[in-house]
Amino acid sequence: MIREFLTKNGPYIKTTNTKLKIANQLFLTLGIIQIINIIINFKNIFSILLITIILPLLTITIEYSYNTIIKHNNKSIDYYIKETNSHILGLLLAIIIPVTTPIYISVIAGIVATFSKIIIKHNGKNIISPAIIGIITVILLSFLININLSFITFESFKTNILASLIGINAFSETSIIPLIVSFYLIYKQNIKYIIPITIIITIFIVALISTLITNQEITYVIYLTTTSSIIFSSCFLATDSITSPITKASQFIYGFIIAIITILLQNIFNVFGSIYFAILFANLLVPILNNLGIKIKYNKIYLYITIIITILITIVTSIII
Repeated sequence: MIREFLTKNGPYIKTTNTKLKIANQLFLTLGIIQIINIIINFKNIFSILLITIILPLLTITIEYSYNTIIKHNNKSIDYYIKETNSHILGLLLAIIIPVTTPIYISVIAGIVATFSKIIIKHNGKNIISPAIIGIITVILLSFLININLSFITFESFKTNILASLIGINAFSETSIIPLIVSFYLIYKQNIKYIIPITIIITIFIVALISTLITNQEITYVIYLTTTSSIIFSSCFLATDSITSPITKASQFIYGFIIAIITILLQNIFNVFGSIYFAILFANLLVPILNNLGIKIKYNKIYLYITIIITILITIVTSIII
C-alpha cells in the first residue's frame, strides 16, 4: 500500500549563505558606508575615524575578555570575532552615533551595548538589538547631562535638499546612500527587504496624506521620509536577522508598527531618535508577530483583518500628525 503525504512550504528562510559569509558581507557594506561618510564629511574626518577605530576594538575586547575571564573559554580573538560579530556591533554604533557626541558617551554606549548582547538572551538569541540599546544609551545620557541632540529642521532641510540627502553634516540621520548600498545585501539575500520597504513606504504614505490635508509643501514628504535616521535604521537596524520576524506577513506588520510609532513619536512628541525606540518596542513583539504571521499564512481571515487595520491606522495617523 502506497501512502500519500501532504507537504507544505513552511515559513522558513531559504538561503545558501553561511553565518560567516553573511557577517563578512554586512561588515563590508557597513565599511563602504562609513568610507563614503568620511569622504562626504571630510572636515570631521578625525572624529569619524577615531570613533570608527575605538568602538569596534572596544566591543571585541569586552566580548573576548568576558569569554576568557568569566566563561574560561580560552580561544583566539579571531574565533570570537567570527562567532560573536562584535566588530559589526562596534561599526554600527560608529555610524549611527552623531559625530558631535563626546567620546566618553560613545564609549559608555559601546560598553552597554556589548554587555546587553552578552546578558539579554533568550534561548541563546538576543531578543533586542544591542545596537539599538547602544544608541538609546547615547540619547538618554545626552538628555541627562543636557547635551542637545536636535532634529534637522524642515527649514534647514529644504534650504539644501541635495546636501541633506547625500548626508552632509548628518550622514546617518538624513543620507539615502545607505539605502542604495543596501541593494547589495538584498541581492545577496542578507536583508529581509520587506521590512525596510514597509517602513519607508508607510512613512511616505502617511506623510503624503498629511501634507495634502494640511497643504504643506510637497518637499515636506521627502523630509519626513528621509530624516531622523529612517533610511539607515530601516535597512540596517530593523532588519537584524536575530531580532526581526521570520515570515513575510510578520515582517510586514513589524515594519508597519515601526513606521507608525516612529512618525507619532517624531511629529507629536518631538522625540529625538524616534525610530530607535520604535524598533526597540517592535523587537519585544517579535514572538507574537511570528505566531500571527503563521496564522495569516494559513488563514485568510487574519490577512483581511490585518489589511483593514493597517489601512485604518494609516489614515488616522495621517490626520492626527
